[in-house]
Amino acid sequence: MSNIKYLIFLLLYFTSLQLSSQNISGKVLSDSTFITRAQLILKKKSAIIAYQFTDEKGGFSFQNIKSDSLELEVTHLNYISKVFFLTKPFSNDLKIELFENTKLLQEVIIKGDLPVYQKKDTIVYNPKHYLDGSERVVEDLLKKLPGISVNDAGKIFFKGKEIQSLMLDGDDLFNSRYTIGSRNIDVNEVKSVEAIENFNKNKVLHKITTSEKVALNLKLKNKQKFTSRLQLENDFINKYDNTATSLLLHKKAKGFSLLNTNNLGEIYDTDVSLIDNNYQNYPLISQGSFPVFLSKNNSILNETFQTNNSLKLNISERSSFTIDLATYKDNIKQQIDNTTKYQFNDQNFEFVNSDSPIKKPETIATNTYYEYYNGKDIQVNTHFILENKNSLFTNNAVNNSVPRASSVYTDEKLIGGKAEITKMLSDKSALNFSALLSHKKTNQNFLLQPSIEISNSILIDNQLVDLNTNTFAFTTNFYRNFEKFKLIITNKTIQNNDALFSRLDLEEATSDSFVNTINYKNLTNEFRTQLSFKYKKFRFSVDGIMWLNKLQKNNQSQNHQNLLFESNIKYTITKKQDLQFLLTQSIETPVISKIFNQPILNSYSSIVNNGEDFDNIKNTQASVNYSISDLYNTFYFRSFISFSYRNKDYYDITTPNPVIISNQSILIDKKNSRTTLNLSIQKFIPFIKINFKYNTTLMFSKYYNFVDDSTIREIDSKIFNNEIILFAAITKGVSVNNKFNIDFNFFKMESDLNKLTQLKNEFKINYIISKKISLNSLLITIISDTKKSQKYNFLGFEILYKLSKPNLEIYFTGQNLLNHKKFENTNISDFSVSSFSYNLQERNVLLGLRFKLL
Repeated sequence: MSNIKYLIFLLLYFTSLQLSSQNISGKVLSDSTFITRAQLILKKKSAIIAYQFTDEKGGFSFQNIKSDSLELEVTHLNYISKVFFLTKPFSNDLKIELFENTKLLQEVIIKGDLPVYQKKDTIVYNPKHYLDGSERVVEDLLKKLPGISVNDAGKIFFKGKEIQSLMLDGDDLFNSRYTIGSRNIDVNEVKSVEAIENFNKNKVLHKITTSEKVALNLKLKNKQKFTSRLQLENDFINKYDNTATSLLLHKKAKGFSLLNTNNLGEIYDTDVSLIDNNYQNYPLISQGSFPVFLSKNNSILNETFQTNNSLKLNISERSSFTIDLATYKDNIKQQIDNTTKYQFNDQNFEFVNSDSPIKKPETIATNTYYEYYNGKDIQVNTHFILENKNSLFTNNAVNNSVPRASSVYTDEKLIGGKAEITKMLSDKSALNFSALLSHKKTNQNFLLQPSIEISNSILIDNQLVDLNTNTFAFTTNFYRNFEKFKLIITNKTIQNNDALFSRLDLEEATSDSFVNTINYKNLTNEFRTQLSFKYKKFRFSVDGIMWLNKLQKNNQSQNHQNLLFESNIKYTITKKQDLQFLLTQSIETPVISKIFNQPILNSYSSIVNNGEDFDNIKNTQASVNYSISDLYNTFYFRSFISFSYRNKDYYDITTPNPVIISNQSILIDKKNSRTTLNLSIQKFIPFIKINFKYNTTLMFSKYYNFVDDSTIREIDSKIFNNEIILFAAITKGVSVNNKFNIDFNFFKMESDLNKLTQLKNEFKINYIISKKISLNSLLITIISDTKKSQKYNFLGFEILYKLSKPNLEIYFTGQNLLNHKKFENTNISDFSVSSFSYNLQERNVLLGLRFKLL
């Protein structure tokens, strides 16, 4: 009996213990978004009972809590802390709402001196956490920042999107030619780098709309001063690279100036562009190509003189005026030997060419911008451009043992302007008007000696091309925000007029059979309605487009009507993680290069023309994008997959011939498609200064062509590019950078397969010996075709000595120390393999001086 009483007592005791303990659970949110890694501390008076962090869905759970009254403190770096007093019975479904505190965030950041942090739509990078002493210009720094990438052409991308602007303290001096700034501004002038999402240059529209565009802003250390830097490099024999830059920072004016003269392959982009004008004619006769598989300062043999001057004047608090003037003059030379093997229709043969091209381009271009913003509801922008380009291209070639001397003179003139006005009608609506007008004229004269036979004993020796393009565009946008959705109505009208005259002269006569006289008009009206709304973590936008188009080529005319649909769905999983689905449709109208029928000689060994048919092409693309970053923006991952197809396309008929290759483009109702997969992983570990970046792109394409007299050929193409970049601090004063690329190219047609694999590795080591002395060396290893045994090693170095007074750097720099004279590369297509070699910049060692003038 006593045993039974004892068991009952124990049962009641443990039951009472279980009943007295409870669980506390719930979620931590901000504006319906789960907050991860929020810290929760459970206290009894001042004693800590338990603590934990929220999971990926903002959830937390404390088990078996026995106390009657408790204090729960919730904290997070980006939010205002909260304290709750809990009493029994405890809740298992707590909803804790936190609010952002930008001021608190900034205070914490200043104290902690973080390498990167976020404030609203802006990621801020602190350069000193990424620099190792080898950097000279802004581009060197940007390559090391997580989430930012720079390609070989200097284009800058943030989270996979190309930036719209590179600003200096909020002012855009460079517009689309931002490489002038990124490749020339001294990295030591930069205090911080801001990567801005939801970027909109229009201050009125920024108040009521969101944007997918991104931009970078450089916060400079000195706010009001004029600095000028001079860099002189010379071997005192025949190699030189001299640069002068000036930076003006003042309350009333801001400017940047560049002057460079060199023969080491440094060529900057001097082309101007008219905003939103994607319809520009391009020269129909080739002006030669100069291979740059290596870096430019190994491949290009040049004599360059170039200037760029940008000045922004703040006329008043509400208006500003910017002027940009660029000049460029060069003398580019090369020696190229090429052997092309053709394999198709059971035929095998090869062509051998040797070229000695010389190109002498000259450019002068100016841009002017005016901006007025009344600080409230009106903004006016104007843009005017003027550009004059001309070049003389000569080539003494040997084409399959036959000497060919040719010259092409090209003269291009562009004038245009755009005006835009935006008016906010209320705090929820706005109206925007823009008008664009441009004229471009291109004249080309191609002379060839001796004459070549194109068919049936017809000899030709001269090609003339005159092309004039006039463009007019007018756009109206209406924006209205309702309580539950946003509305944008757009009407855009574009008129393009092309006038083409070309004449291919016979050796001693002129024939109408080789003359193109074309007046081509392309009128398009696009009426677009966009609805966008937000539901919990989803953002939706849907576009309906009525697309009307009239094409007229001489006496031929076509009228088209299309209904297009677009959608954009974005799911915000957390504040640092989102998933996006995008569907777009567009119409590509014929350009002048696809509608002339009579042949045009576009090089000494190539002639081109088109079939009779021309039409619009419908493009459809669907893509899925997933991205995630960590709380402190030191980790970034992006995956992107897209599928696109065209309902018809222009396909080539290629007829190889030892004298001349004929290419005819014809329109065929056969779809082509492309699938692209891109992955990007970036991770920065601040305390050991390791920065890792991996990018890969896999592309599958299907298209068609004809070779010689073959039937239509279906081609499968695969391109697989991989890039691995590592920046690491080994010990104090020693750091290494390594960039590895491997590219695969495949072309398959039935049982035939052409494939090419190329490898490239760049290894750079930087050693800071003392505060005054540093050494860095660069080794580039290249295998241009893994089927061949040839490997190239390019060695370069820099030894630098700093003098504190005056502010002077003295250095020796060298490149191609192993003195490779030529470089051989390989190109492939579905029916040919080309092996070509070209001359390189020979070994050079230069003495350099770098110092501030002011």
